[in-house]
Amino acid sequence: MKNGHAWRRSLKIAYHNKLIVEEANRRYHCAWLFLTLTVRNVEGGELRQTISDMMKGFNRLTKYKRFDAAVLGYFRALEITKNHEEHTYHPHFHVLLPVKKSYFTRQVIY
Repeated sequence: MKNGHAWRRSLKIAYHNKLIVEEANRRYHCAWLFLTLTVRNVEGGELRQTISDMMKGFNRLTKYKRFDAAVLGYFRALEITKNHEEHTYHPHFHVLLPVKKSYFTRQVIY
């Protein structure tokens, strides 16, 4: 269970994200993609390095021309779940991507 501070922080982040999404919709009339990026579960001693590798990989992804051409921005959240039976951790990203509506109708692959 989250402590009170973490819960209030997540509500504040969600509220600010909502405002940004609403403004993006008004300004750019964009569509949205929800992307989940995962890796295999890791033991506790590997978690820090795995997260570092994931951050580097995500940053590389955002530098690809096709990504840059298709995506207007992103929200990225790191979530780590624990497998209590195997004592492993499952770090993964949830990513919200605003794209031009033409993303779904264009024949050109970005």
